[in-house]
Parts: sequence; structure tokens; C-alpha cells
Amino acid sequence: MDLLKLKIVNDPYPDDTLFAWFRSWNHERITNKAKTLMLVQNETKIPVPKLLDSGALLGSRRYLVTELIDGLTLKEMRSQDCLKPVG
Repeated sequence: MDLLKLKIVNDPYPDDTLFAWFRSWNHERITNKAKTLMLVQNETKIPVPKLLDSGALLGSRRYLVTELIDGLTLKEMRSQDCLKPVG
């Protein structure tokens, strides 16, 4: 099984069984993110992380490497009660 497609959640079930989430769409998702970052970076002035590298590893696992940009993290936004608008 592709390691990028498997997410083990830290909180096991009450009987200590770990929950595994299979992402069958990982290949397409990573490829689309890379293409989207390049499009936004090249065609707009919207600040997005610079795409440093992307591609496939052995076993066709996909990866995406970006720079870290300044700004709030999602965790920081949640702590400031910044929520998605309703509607």
C-alpha cells in the first residue's frame, strides 16, 4: 500500500485499534496542487508558497515541496476565532 495514501490517526478506538484512512486519490491531488501553485505563482500576484519540487518516488508515490511563507498558520487562525464565513 502506498504510504502517502495511508494516514494513521493518533487516537485509537477504545479497544486500541488504530484507524487507517486510505486516500486513493493522492496521485491526482498532489499533481493538481503542484499545477495550481505554478499557475497562481506565474499568472497572478496572489502570494502563495513557491513550489520547490514535486514528482514521483518509487512505487509511484507523489511528493510536493514548497517554501514556508509568512503569515498565520491554521492553528493560529483557529485560536483567534477566525472561522469560515457562513453561506
